[in-house]
Amino acid sequence: MAAKRAESMDLSEIPPSTTTISTVAVQAGRAKVVLAVLRSSEWVRVRVHQMEPDLMDVGSNLEEALQLKQEHDQLIGRLKSKEDEVQQLLRNIDVQADQNRSQVDVHNAMADTLAEAWKDLNDKLAYRGTLLDQSVAFHQSAQDLSSSMEQAQRNFSKLPLASDVDTAQRLLQQHLDMRNSILETSKTTLDMGQSLLDQIKQMGMHADFANFHATTAACYGIEHLLELLHDRRRHLEELWNQRKIRLEHCLQLCRLDQDVNKILEWYRGVGNNYLHNTELGSFYTEAQQIQKEHNQFEAQAREVQENMLSLLRTADGLLRRASVDAEGIRQRLIAVDREAESFSNRLDIRRKNISMAVAFFKLAETA
Repeated sequence: MAAKRAESMDLSEIPPSTTTISTVAVQAGRAKVVLAVLRSSEWVRVRVHQMEPDLMDVGSNLEEALQLKQEHDQLIGRLKSKEDEVQQLLRNIDVQADQNRSQVDVHNAMADTLAEAWKDLNDKLAYRGTLLDQSVAFHQSAQDLSSSMEQAQRNFSKLPLASDVDTAQRLLQQHLDMRNSILETSKTTLDMGQSLLDQIKQMGMHADFANFHATTAACYGIEHLLELLHDRRRHLEELWNQRKIRLEHCLQLCRLDQDVNKILEWYRGVGNNYLHNTELGSFYTEAQQIQKEHNQFEAQAREVQENMLSLLRTADGLLRRASVDAEGIRQRLIAVDREAESFSNRLDIRRKNISMAVAFFKLAETA
């Protein structure tokens, strides 16, 4: 009798002597389950006569997944309300068993089979509920990822570049943070999709031939979405690298511009203030002191000049490969080069004047 309880039978295999005791129909929106309670001389079984949508149908987008989940939950609730009908069938079988003691083993087997079939149906529906929960979570994550990638792509094309070092550093860091966030969300979404795919394939391995097409369709829908997300992320990665290069060039130019401005300010400030002093001294020792101070200042000026030449060499290579508009820095480089040339000429004149004064006062003292 245990073998009879464990036996699985398709409707097409049911012998002609089988009769339908009862049918139980439950519907919630598009979700529908029709159960047939079948009986022969030896057994009673519950068979799913009709189920819509298929157990494997978990939706191809967030809207569908949410709708399927809502209808599934409603279906479960309504199916539970039908449990009394099944229990009543079990009680009727018990009554029949009491009335016909010779058939008690058969009736007990019928009751066991009916209870097991009812439990199996609820287990399958509970598993479908789990799949739908995973589907909703996956499609929600996929939608969030798509929105993040769309926003990132808009930012790559619309956000202006910086005009100072602090802003350039902030924009570059934001760009790095955005990429890391999208990569993390992408990995989570792809993992969720793969997990859902594995669950459906695992369930499909135990499904009958009629469910094969539904399993294939469900897997294809998820795999297609995963491929789309992967392709979009790969395209975004290319745009991200292009934007990163532009931001890095912008930061380098801003730093270069900052250094150039410091040198320009030194020439126009410290340099000009020094050259405005035309004092040559009134006697030999005073002229010597002025010459000593001038030599010290010239050493400082040479250091500034070397820094400027180094910046010009750096700027030459950077401007050739820069992917951003660098006209402003080009103009300031021209300005600082002219300022340096003018300063150098004036400094030479100052040095010569001081040398002449020292020579004059020395000659005067020995005359």
